[in-house]
Amino acid sequence: MFLPLPKARVSSDRSADGHGSATVGGVTIRARYPGLYGNLTVRFTARQSAQRIGVAIEVLDSQGGTVGKWDELPVDGEIRKATGTGSLFDLFGESEACRTIPIVVIGANAVSEFEALETLFSDVDFSDVEALAEGIARDITLRGGNDGQRPRRDEYVGAKRAGDPGSSGFELFAAPNMISVIAAPGVTAGYCEDEDWRDEADSIIRMMISHVETIGGRMAVIDSAQGQSVEEVREMRAKLPASNDAAFYFPWVRIADPVTGTPVSLPPSGFVAGIYARTDIERGVSRSPANEIVHLATGLETPVTRAQQDILNPEGINCFRFFANRGTVLWGARTMSAEPDWKYVNVRRYFSYLKRSLESATDWAVFEPNDEPLWGKVRRAVEDFLLTEWRKGAMVGNKPEKAFFVRCDRSTMTQSDIDDGRLVCLVGVAPLRPAEFVIFRIGQWTADREP
Repeated sequence: MFLPLPKARVSSDRSADGHGSATVGGVTIRARYPGLYGNLTVRFTARQSAQRIGVAIEVLDSQGGTVGKWDELPVDGEIRKATGTGSLFDLFGESEACRTIPIVVIGANAVSEFEALETLFSDVDFSDVEALAEGIARDITLRGGNDGQRPRRDEYVGAKRAGDPGSSGFELFAAPNMISVIAAPGVTAGYCEDEDWRDEADSIIRMMISHVETIGGRMAVIDSAQGQSVEEVREMRAKLPASNDAAFYFPWVRIADPVTGTPVSLPPSGFVAGIYARTDIERGVSRSPANEIVHLATGLETPVTRAQQDILNPEGINCFRFFANRGTVLWGARTMSAEPDWKYVNVRRYFSYLKRSLESATDWAVFEPNDEPLWGKVRRAVEDFLLTEWRKGAMVGNKPEKAFFVRCDRSTMTQSDIDDGRLVCLVGVAPLRPAEFVIFRIGQWTADREP
């Protein structure tokens, strides 16, 4: 059985952080991440062995299942240094290195680890060697964790405030130009069951598409809905607008929860964004982010056959498929565009990459005299960059002149452009396109025919 996605991890109520927590004396224990799931029980067991006192920790969920267990951790600083063993505050700190640990243990006012232990076991006589040898347990329940109210379209749109750090939602993403992919995982959870939310989700998706088209240079990764059939996903896709800057993915992906090991189904967009990044690094932006294995996947919520893929792919629905010899694979890389030139994700993203790169490579031309010497310098700068890209195999053509052209002269600018300080450079590129359909024609020779 697969657990439903939590209703929300983001609350429209900004007054509460939603973390389950408890404070005992000068020690605070809290769930690392917000949500109702964070109302955990933490079992501390103090035990003395080999003339030193340590503490074991077991984290239990609301059903009593073990989320994580750690054996005796030294609370003596000198022993810790000598053995190199991780201690209470080391393993359960707030640093990024501890992000997979489900709880955080904080000692206020520089409380030492031994003092933290004394606080948690305030009624224990630590000189009682026999009792400590057996082990003394204390359960502390974390409370206050909540999933908050499900964010709606207004929260996603956000608000513009004084200074970008004060903004929220997509308003916060309006300024930075380093963002190339956006997604909203979880927006389509409950889409099939809740008609009111279906309208809200469609509105959020349209807002995402509008955002990337307005900003430019970004790709929106759109999720199908949880639990959809092939016919239902086709209906959903048909309602959404065509866009050169968005791609639609189906179905949800199954994994084992990294903390609990429980099977869960998750929206495809997170996996897709990771595959985009992996392909960019390993093969380059010009390469298609498809035919890629989905790490951690244990299956798919809705299996897709080849016949179904043949129907969905032309409609701009990219599918995950399972292959017995490879596992779960992303098997599609089409945009939601109605224009043939922008049919493929890699082509659209590559042109966005080229545009940003060329703008950055020629920004020195600002305020230079707009005349022949400048035009020649710009042409050479752009040609040098594109030549490097061609040598990387990012374009078609066995010669540079078949792969790209650059014009920056009086044929690209009017006298009015020149007088007004507008430099216009025309660039043409022949990008690589995926070989989606590989067709083999097989002929049969008879035994008495000459080869």
